[in-house]
Amino acid sequence: MSLKHFRITLMVACIALACAGGMSALAAEEVLLRSGETISGHVTGQSATMVFLSTARGTKNISKLDILRIQYAAFTPAQKALALEVRRQKEAAQALEWERIRRLKEGEDRKQREEQLAAKIRAEKDTAAQAAADRAAALRELVEKGKMAKPGDEPISYWDFAWRSMVLPGWGHFYLDRPWFGAIYAVGATSLLSGAYETHRRGRAAERENHREAQTNFILSAHPGLPGWEARTMYGLYANAKAFTVYRHKVHRYNGALAALGTFYAVQLFHIIYNGIAWEKGLLIVENGQSAPASIDGRVVVMPESADPGRRNGVALAGIFTLRF
Repeated sequence: MSLKHFRITLMVACIALACAGGMSALAAEEVLLRSGETISGHVTGQSATMVFLSTARGTKNISKLDILRIQYAAFTPAQKALALEVRRQKEAAQALEWERIRRLKEGEDRKQREEQLAAKIRAEKDTAAQAAADRAAALRELVEKGKMAKPGDEPISYWDFAWRSMVLPGWGHFYLDRPWFGAIYAVGATSLLSGAYETHRRGRAAERENHREAQTNFILSAHPGLPGWEARTMYGLYANAKAFTVYRHKVHRYNGALAALGTFYAVQLFHIIYNGIAWEKGLLIVENGQSAPASIDGRVVVMPESADPGRRNGVALAGIFTLRF
């Protein structure tokens, strides 16, 4: 080979090596970490949890959890900022979702504990109600057989509640340790009774006024010398029309008030008899003189809604209110 050919061959080999080195440099990967740092090198392998990267300073073992993105070109500032923003939004959405799941779990656990506590209290009250019913049945048997006098300070049958509500609406419910129903029936009966009294007073006044106008109309009809027949006729029509409208309406209102009072009285009496029979059978749970005061429990729960990256996050409100009496 001539010297000239040797130089050409050597030049081609150098150019090929340079191009190979340039292509190798261009083909290097760049790894963007979650911390925002970038590392350049060649990925030589990976495992289930690690990526092996060959760099100018040696081989680095990088956890996959720390890697945000790998690409075959250098990251521009815009690409880097976009990747970090997407990662931030995704982590924020995941945090909201985990918080929502945690609160739901806490709510479920709280509800389960409350249900268990309520079931326990219910069982204890059922046992106490049945024990009271058994005691009342035993006392009734002793009284019926004449072995003891009827206790005056302890109920033994539904009649002990019923006769009190017959005398005074609501009294039987107070005696049964159901004060809210007792107060409702007592106030309702008092209001209806006062309404019946007022409508009765107005009805009686209307009846007396109608009687006076009837007498006046009779006197006018019996004495021809008084005002002319036209005036007497007009007055008679006026008095009759008033009797069939205003006076009768007042009487009807009184009858309606009596009907409302009687219906209300019958309802409260039926209710106390029904409750008394249930109490005899151990089916009615009362507090035996230790009723808790009426209360309204309220609770508002704020839970974040799950959101996708790029979407606006929101919250969900849940309100729970309980009335006890």
